[in-house]
Amino acid sequence: MAVLLCVLVSVTAANYVLVGWLQPKLRICVVLLLDNSFCVSFLFFFLSFPGVSLNISGSSSHAVLNEPFTFTCTVTQAAGLSDSVYIYKKTKATVFAPFYQSGSSCIVISGPPPGYTVACGSGTDSSSSSTKNYILKINRASEHDTTDWWCLLNTARTRSQNFSLEVYSASLVLSGSSPHAVLNESFTLTCTVTQAANLDDKVVFYRKTTFSVFASLKQINTSCAVFSGAPTGYTASCGSGTNNSSSSTKKYTLLINRVSSVSDSTDWWCELYYSYKRSRNFSLQVYSEYMFKVLFIHRVIKETNVTFVFENSLFNLLSNSIQPES
Repeated sequence: MAVLLCVLVSVTAANYVLVGWLQPKLRICVVLLLDNSFCVSFLFFFLSFPGVSLNISGSSSHAVLNEPFTFTCTVTQAAGLSDSVYIYKKTKATVFAPFYQSGSSCIVISGPPPGYTVACGSGTDSSSSSTKNYILKINRASEHDTTDWWCLLNTARTRSQNFSLEVYSASLVLSGSSPHAVLNESFTLTCTVTQAANLDDKVVFYRKTTFSVFASLKQINTSCAVFSGAPTGYTASCGSGTNNSSSSTKKYTLLINRVSSVSDSTDWWCELYYSYKRSRNFSLQVYSEYMFKVLFIHRVIKETNVTFVFENSLFNLLSNSIQPES
């Protein structure tokens, strides 16, 4: 197509055309002209036509800690491509994943570092394919992968845009089986870890009044077990999702068998010991059974559409009808 364009331009440039040819890599058309005076001259000009381009994309908008993530370097206008394709990581001083494409042959020049996998993708086995893909897979994303990535053609010196990879790490939330605990009754604290697929860490419960590890559980992919047991009167256990490596949400529980107003009425939190991630504090309030009933009645009244006067009168009436247990 480009050669034909070169010849057509040559025909319009003089009465007679002796020869016209194209230098594809430089995109220069060289034409030997013969005019009416039989004077031979040369005409050089640059042709403009669509060239090779690169784009790097990810398997999602972000990576998740310890989960796989895939980069795809897509080369378009790549029919007959003969060049080296390099994938770069900003924090590495050298090529991260090098390929060589020659016609219908694609090879990996050298392997990537441990934890990464490269492969020649679709279109690389066909010389005539105008779109070719080159793959770099992060087997388990880490915080070290949070940086810019790009790919380029070595000889053509054409490069893609940057792909700024963010790696989302696990987050923790500590919740209770109810907003308040009742004195001498059981109460359960649940530590919920999200973005937890392939989690390999220790989950630790803390009580503010203890100033040390209260209970801990060890999670290794599909295996979860109590690492250090809780004191007498408390039970730590592995909850939902902890027996499934691919589960992105895992739950760990701490059961208080009989709540104490002295030691348990304080701040609690949970942590991922090795990842230095922790939940917000859960402030546990402990009420007697009598006070708990009063609070429950008050909350029910608040949720109804009664007038202020009627609400307070009913609340006082019901509250006075409940006597503390001896």
